[in-house]
Amino acid sequence: MGPFEMVVAVVFLALLFGTVQEYLKHRTRTSNREIKQLRQQVQELQRRVEVLESILASPELTAFRERMRQIQLEAAKSLPSPQSVSAPQEPQAQR
Repeated sequence: MGPFEMVVAVVFLALLFGTVQEYLKHRTRTSNREIKQLRQQVQELQRRVEVLESILASPELTAFRERMRQIQLEAAKSLPSPQSVSAPQEPQAQR
């Protein structure tokens, strides 16, 4: 291998090394950015779950559900049973 080929090989290796190094830096930055976004999403979801838990555990919701059950029971008692209701008769066509 002559001196010219050695210089070309060294330049090629230096460019290759620099390119690989920049690629790895970019990939690390992207990964860090993605991790930061995912952490923010997790925090937002945790806040939303806390809000939902507070709503579901609230005494107002419990009272509302109990009142709705009472209304449904009262409505079921006041409606006629399906056996006592007969199907409407269609009028007979006269000949």
